[in-house]
Amino acid sequence: MKKVPFVKILLLSVVLLAIAGAAVAKIVLHRVTASEEFRRFAEERAGQYLKAKVSIGRIRPYHLNQIALENVILELPSVKGRSQLVSLDRLLFRYHWKQLWNRKYEEPAMVTVSNPSFVIGQDEFPYQYFEAPGSGHSGLVLPALDFRGGEIRYLITSLGKEIVLTDIIGKINQAQGTKVRIGIRATARGILSGLIAIHGTVDPVNKTHDLWLELDETDLSSDIPLPLRGLSGKIRWTGKDLFFEDVRAVLHGWSAKISGVFKNQDGDPAVRLRIKVGNTEKKRFEGGFFLDLNARRIEGEIDFGQEQRFFFEGTARSEGRFFVMDPLIINGDYQGKGEIDFFSGNYELSVEKDSKRISVASNLKGLDFAIRGKLDHLKLLGLDIVTQGRIYIHAVQQRWSERQFFFKGNIETDYFIVNQQPLQDLKGSFEISPYGISAIRWTWGQKFEMTGSIGGSLKEPRSKLTVRAANFDLGKVQFFASKPLPREMGGRLDGRLMIEGDLGNPEIIGIFNVREGKWGKIDYDRGIIRFRGFAPYFPLQESKIWKGRSVFFLTGAVDLTLDNIMAGIKIETLDRLVVWKGIEVTLHEKDGSIQVAGKKLPEAAPLSSIYVEGVKPPDIQTGDGDEVFSEDRGVTIETKVKF
Repeated sequence: MKKVPFVKILLLSVVLLAIAGAAVAKIVLHRVTASEEFRRFAEERAGQYLKAKVSIGRIRPYHLNQIALENVILELPSVKGRSQLVSLDRLLFRYHWKQLWNRKYEEPAMVTVSNPSFVIGQDEFPYQYFEAPGSGHSGLVLPALDFRGGEIRYLITSLGKEIVLTDIIGKINQAQGTKVRIGIRATARGILSGLIAIHGTVDPVNKTHDLWLELDETDLSSDIPLPLRGLSGKIRWTGKDLFFEDVRAVLHGWSAKISGVFKNQDGDPAVRLRIKVGNTEKKRFEGGFFLDLNARRIEGEIDFGQEQRFFFEGTARSEGRFFVMDPLIINGDYQGKGEIDFFSGNYELSVEKDSKRISVASNLKGLDFAIRGKLDHLKLLGLDIVTQGRIYIHAVQQRWSERQFFFKGNIETDYFIVNQQPLQDLKGSFEISPYGISAIRWTWGQKFEMTGSIGGSLKEPRSKLTVRAANFDLGKVQFFASKPLPREMGGRLDGRLMIEGDLGNPEIIGIFNVREGKWGKIDYDRGIIRFRGFAPYFPLQESKIWKGRSVFFLTGAVDLTLDNIMAGIKIETLDRLVVWKGIEVTLHEKDGSIQVAGKKLPEAAPLSSIYVEGVKPPDIQTGDGDEVFSEDRGVTIETKVKF
């Protein structure tokens, strides 16, 4: 007879012993769970763990060392006066083998909650959910709670919103002293949408907590009017305060990092926030602010780089759904106010200085802007501009790539006055990109159109603009740059004016044709006017006028610093004989005196007359668009030339 090896006998004995032990354990657990006494105990203990009244439909052994409580109905604490009846698929009590051997069922080593579903409805932290069962009485400690699936709703009643956690995986177990350790992962929706992890400690006895909220490509709810998406990073939640450092986010397609502190001061929060937009090499802008609603103060800055930095400070307060900043001082020079609607995200910011006022209206979630402005005596390109109008800017797409953005805009005015000369209303369109302002196409009625672009940096913008004139009646122009023009100027003007270079002091190049022209007592069939220079001095170049077969040359320059800007212009024949030359004439209204200055005219062009008459420079009323003329005295000095 063949002998069986000892090792095989030993292994077989161990297996048989394990099977027998498992069978005995199952029989014992079956007897335990079948008793009504254990049912009452299980309902009481589960109620203590879940802070609810529990009714168990079925109790049975589960595997070797677990007891399954199935078809569980929970009556949770009421929320807003309404009771909650919640069903629970399964509640597992897990025991160590030593506990089963000694029949110690009072304190499970671990409780596994399968697919829980309940609501926490309060603004205060729910410390009671972390208290040990019988805390302060029986001395029992909280076992490890193992969550699998289910749903937890946390109602934030002050905001009228909620956070819903689903697909929950994690544990809650006893830590040192009276603290409880939390470590769970879940899918969130509501205020937050995405994957989140929560870990840290809660002390339900001393009512303190120190938790970390880890975000992983988490989005804010669509009804929260903030443009941040893809939040990733850690937020520390201790007491009523939040702390966050370099939380990554996407702001309209740009990478952003957010750092700050939110402190709750009995309902009046103090917030310190800083945001950096763009990567290190290509920073778009950086800004931050400090808000203390208790002290009603706000201060901060926005830095666009290239020395384009704006500081602001002012008084801040909350008025229901609105956040109001009034007054608000920008760069210590501009005064304004701002208002934000927390529910819709709509906001409006207005600033003014002297006679210039601008307001911007938009929504925090979008990049469409409505800009209204009233600008009196704005100095631009050497011109004095008085206007009131609107600019509408629309984002072509809301989610840009890291280095791109693109807007389209429209502009229209209620009135438009250049150098005291009323023009037809300005209308036009343009585009904004990282390269500047392009596709500019602005018109003044049917006579003038400006096209081109403005590029370069914010600090040193450069222009390439062209203003075209078509069949413009020069007889309608009496003043330019607040200076009177020759009394009898006329003709039909066509041509273009090019504005190139540094926008603060561009080079001006003009090429114009004049038909049926008139200059004082000189009339002519056609003319070519060319000039090139920098304001305020524009030398004429190869400029001519024709009268029949005769050709006359225009020399000299237009000087905007003189009261008579034409004083430096001469009309010469082919052999350089001067037939007309400007003279500077100034009327001093204060003392009633007349000043005549200029070189002596040659004998070939003697003065024909000097007379004084009324002239009517426009005194513009910009409020209602009406023009009011005041009667002043003017002086005209002419020469008589016969062709």
